Amino acid sequence: MWTLIGENYLHLDVVLRRTFPTNVEDKPVISAERLLSNVGGILSLWLGLTAMFLVEIIELIVCVIRDRFFNNSKAKTKAVHPQQSTEL
Repeated sequence: MWTLIGENYLHLDVVLRRTFPTNVEDKPVISAERLLSNVGGILSLWLGLTAMFLVEIIELIVCVIRDRFFNNSKAKTKAVHPQQSTEL
């Protein structure tokens, strides 16, 4: 098994003749103001969608309750006056 690994992988040694000074410098990609602006925009979208979702859920609950009570009151009216005619 070790010979199979040794035959299929390459070992490479890189040796530089001269050493170059390396300067590592960290620079921010975006400023703090831009970061806060982006986060604020994303949060406003999220809150807007959440508010829309909550309004839709409340509307669904109201419609279900209204239909349930409306249908029950219609059924009770028909049950109380089954012989009533609509002719004048």
